[in-house]
Amino acid sequence: MKELKDIRRILVIDLGGIGDLLLAQPALRALRSKYRDAVIDMFVVDRCEELVRPWGLCDHVFVCGRGLRQLTAVLQDLRRCRYDLVMNMRTMISVPGVIKMFALVTFIAGRITAGRDTDGRGFFFDIKVPETGPGTKHEMEYDIDTAAAVNAPVFDRTIALEPGNPEPGNDPINTAARILRESGVFQSDALIGIHPGGKPSHQWPLERYRSLMDAIHAVFPCVFVITGDAHEKGLAVELCRGIRYPAVDMSGRLSISETAALIRQCRLFISNDTGAMHIAAIVKTPQVAFFGPGYLARFDPRVISQKAVVLYSKTACAPCNRVSCSSRACLNAITVETALDAALKLLGKK
Repeated sequence: MKELKDIRRILVIDLGGIGDLLLAQPALRALRSKYRDAVIDMFVVDRCEELVRPWGLCDHVFVCGRGLRQLTAVLQDLRRCRYDLVMNMRTMISVPGVIKMFALVTFIAGRITAGRDTDGRGFFFDIKVPETGPGTKHEMEYDIDTAAAVNAPVFDRTIALEPGNPEPGNDPINTAARILRESGVFQSDALIGIHPGGKPSHQWPLERYRSLMDAIHAVFPCVFVITGDAHEKGLAVELCRGIRYPAVDMSGRLSISETAALIRQCRLFISNDTGAMHIAAIVKTPQVAFFGPGYLARFDPRVISQKAVVLYSKTACAPCNRVSCSSRACLNAITVETALDAALKLLGKK
């Protein structure tokens, strides 16, 4: 195995989603502490750029562009950096994923490579971190293992998502509060967050969300705030259509920091297995999380928050990596009555 000597430039490849990046924070902090004199760069997907930059744990953030021309230009920039260490922080579930990662690290041509050896698929890394596809422990721990493998032990497992350190006139807390105020929401109103989006195969049925909201409002007067990105606008619009109690569609209107500030204000947050679920866990807002085909051992929010309730019904086909699913049997097994019971208990109404 190649020795970790004279490490002056490091590239961390983390092409996961918001939740993946959040859970990687302790490992990234350890890398920054161990290699404090090195240049540490990150290669992330575009939606995670705004999340990573404020942490101050890396020197440059390179974005994986969606167009071929943009991606080619970024890869050429990465190759020119001549990294001493290139690390992949994500699981390689599929054969196409392995091929892409092999091509990526080969092209970048780092002196030493390290990464997840998912079920033996990381054969091309110099430093391999063993794991299985479904996982036997939390995702954060696998990132910690990856950092430890390059001599950066983690002593602090804290994950911070503070909306602090705002630029003048760009305070996430104030922005979220202003949008709520403009939508007719008062400071005294009890807020319940609803996040109906995420990967299609991870979505609890929209009509059940509606029934759950009806039942909650009948016993707990509140204002529902619907979160999501711009691509999930249609879900929010459909969910709010025709209801006769206060609901504010915030989809596509907030940055990640502003979303975190909003979730922090909620009495309860109800969501699918997605990035917003991890945000709620980190800011310690009581939450009900619907888990279907996802890998519960890897992404269970209860590892981070004692205020999280996970609703999960094991089915023969779960877990899986499908983006969409016609049956969603695992999620359809979770009833409105079960969700209502969990929500009311967290609200102190049962």
